Amino acid sequence: MWSGRGFEVTNEYEVGGRLHGSRRVEGSGYPVRFPVVDLVEVGIGGGSVAWVDDALVLHVGPQSAEASPGPACYGKGGRLPTLTDASLVLGRLSPSFLLGGDLRLKPELAYGAVAELVAKPLRMDVIDGAVGVLRIAVAKIVEALRAATVEKGLDPRRMMLVAFGGAGPMFACEVAEQLEIERIIVPPAAGLLSSLGLLLAEPLHDSARTVLKDAGDVNPGELETIFRKMEGRAVGLLHKEGVKQRDVKYQRLLEMRYQGQSYELPVPLLERIVTGGVVRSAVRDFHRIHQTKYGYSQPGKPVEIVNVRSYCRGKPGTIARVMGGLAREEGLPKSRRVWSLDGHGIECRVLLRDTMRLGTKGKGPCVIEDYDSTLVIPPGARYVIDRNRSASIAI
Repeated sequence: MWSGRGFEVTNEYEVGGRLHGSRRVEGSGYPVRFPVVDLVEVGIGGGSVAWVDDALVLHVGPQSAEASPGPACYGKGGRLPTLTDASLVLGRLSPSFLLGGDLRLKPELAYGAVAELVAKPLRMDVIDGAVGVLRIAVAKIVEALRAATVEKGLDPRRMMLVAFGGAGPMFACEVAEQLEIERIIVPPAAGLLSSLGLLLAEPLHDSARTVLKDAGDVNPGELETIFRKMEGRAVGLLHKEGVKQRDVKYQRLLEMRYQGQSYELPVPLLERIVTGGVVRSAVRDFHRIHQTKYGYSQPGKPVEIVNVRSYCRGKPGTIARVMGGLAREEGLPKSRRVWSLDGHGIECRVLLRDTMRLGTKGKGPCVIEDYDSTLVIPPGARYVIDRNRSASIAI
């Protein structure tokens, strides 16, 4: 969820160097029951290797060139073509502006790797080979986002796409177009957004205790005692982390189910003190939430309280402004040729993100260079730098 003002429903994706989460890990077989962020991951990143199998079918990933030796264009000994190499061949990356000009790329090595190991086996020219690599990468990203939305009953057309990571903004418009998403948000310092989010995340302690009692027989005083003990321990930890008492926020939930079910639904408690009335209100809320989520409810069936859960939060971190000014404008060309996924080369204006003020507007085709990311905007799309310093793009 992007926290920019006014945005409530978003679909997020990141493209970075390598994605560890796509690996299959075998464990004990026992489920680990604790809250986690629901992520759908795909093994596509800047270091993903493009390769042709014996049946002359082009693939991208899951093998990675990693940071060392890295893509061929890094000039560190890597010989395999990667998504980064294909992007450089197609003009989506500047050979002289990665990391604001601190990392110089070698286009001739990228051309050579794509030509030899992609284009030659498929009997096509190097541009068509590189376009094929990008099309497969975009298709995999779209497939992952569909799994996170359409397959769960969510309509991506009602969402905004938040693109981050070093390469995420480079393909954001094509991804949004295939998902029929009309609005894209590219935050400032997009390549560092995950790290920035970690630094600014609110301190949170989640406590839970199993009670497994019929909601009609439970003693509200016992629940209140459990909540207070859990919150006391959590607040003590927050104090050790430097959170002041006045900044602590509390949230209480009862995890409930119909008798005989094997899964629970969390029901927030709106009152600070647990009473009999609060428990009865939670039961009514459970029936309503169950009806909304599953399409039916059973008001006459006994309801069990399985767990009591408490969240104690501290105040989120703040930052005066996202870093800027690291990229150097000297040596940045005014335009360059960029190839689209249909194989057409388009002359695009090149803009520097650091020089764009709030309210700056424009339309594609153009490339917006930042120290840690590259944003490619196709013809017909319009952009504006909003009050959060994000690039807001309308497709």
